[in-house]
Amino acid sequence: MNKNKFWALIDEVNAEVLGKPDSLDNFKRIMIQKLTAFSTDEIIHWQLIFDLYQKLSAKDTLCAAYYIIENHLSDDGFDYFRPWITAHGKTLFLNALKNPDSLADWNPKRYGTWFEGMLYIAHEAYNAKKGLLGEDRPKYYAELNSHVLSPEEITEIESEIVFADNSTDYWESDFPWENDKDLLKKMLPRLYKMFENYVEKDE
Repeated sequence: MNKNKFWALIDEVNAEVLGKPDSLDNFKRIMIQKLTAFSTDEIIHWQLIFDLYQKLSAKDTLCAAYYIIENHLSDDGFDYFRPWITAHGKTLFLNALKNPDSLADWNPKRYGTWFEGMLYIAHEAYNAKKGLLGEDRPKYYAELNSHVLSPEEITEIESEIVFADNSTDYWESDFPWENDKDLLKKMLPRLYKMFENYVEKDE
């Protein structure tokens, strides 16, 4: 498993499910099926790659986009928003980090940008491969914690990412745009226009 196969699998699943009813539920189901064809080591590797992408995408500029779309700010919500972006494929993911306003191209829907289930895909595929029950968390996490991406893999993943200007790590940001609608409008004009009726009502 490597980053190219990671994104190729996402593309394969999307070819089957995007635009259809219950697409996120079907995405999760089909991705689990595909991952169970791999070894447990490769399943774990898929999770490590996914986790790195989630960590790298935790930027306050992307969170501002989430805030506009959902008119809401929370750690959990942002944690579920980034998998939603990842599930749409490499192009959307990289574009969103470089220019979060590009999410307007994908016509996001309010209350439709959470994908918590993607966080558990590798775990469920691992359990299916091993014949474990869902509550067998220690076995999965013990194996996950015994694996790491190589420095070369991390560098290769990071080298493709261009972050938006003035991006700050989410956990270090004071979110200056949270109570500054003019700043939000300047940062993300297209998204702001799409969702301004919600944002403007937030007092």
